Amino acid sequence: MKMLQEMNSNSNNNNQGNRPQPQLHHHHHLLANHPDHPDHPTRLSSTAWGPLPAEVVAWYASKGVTRFFPWQAEALAQSPFVLAGLRNLVYSAPTSAGKTMVADILLLKTLLGAPGGGRPGKKALIILPYVAIAAEKTASLKPLMRRVGKRIDCFAGNVNPRGGLDRVAVAVCTIEKANNMLNK
Repeated sequence: MKMLQEMNSNSNNNNQGNRPQPQLHHHHHLLANHPDHPDHPTRLSSTAWGPLPAEVVAWYASKGVTRFFPWQAEALAQSPFVLAGLRNLVYSAPTSAGKTMVADILLLKTLLGAPGGGRPGKKALIILPYVAIAAEKTASLKPLMRRVGKRIDCFAGNVNPRGGLDRVAVAVCTIEKANNMLNK
């Protein structure tokens, strides 16, 4: 924030004559760059590419997550182009840096048709290499999907949920199950 001084042309009652008086000029765009500002691009509740639903923000907050890392915000700023099929998004980060959260937010934007996202009614297929990882991913996303009214299920190993792909918004599959589902 810059502090600008301007000359006070009126006489001053404090006998300070015409000495310059400091005045602060608040510029919203400067304040919004501060990480604690509610409109800062790293805050989950205020993103440059459209707000996340309150249920999603509350779910992440319950886990202690209230803001993105700057690299996540930068990657997700590409989401309107990625979800429209105009760009690909390739990102790399160390273990525990938040790569999964970026993928999960893109998944939500696809399913919910949020601003900069997909159309409501779209489905998603998450393909993972092992049954155990597919089951773990399903279990971790199920509470969040419930909050936004979307059904998720695991299609792996001997598990074939009743109703199949027609009954879910998100199918978490092993490679073999995804191949069978897509190539019937």
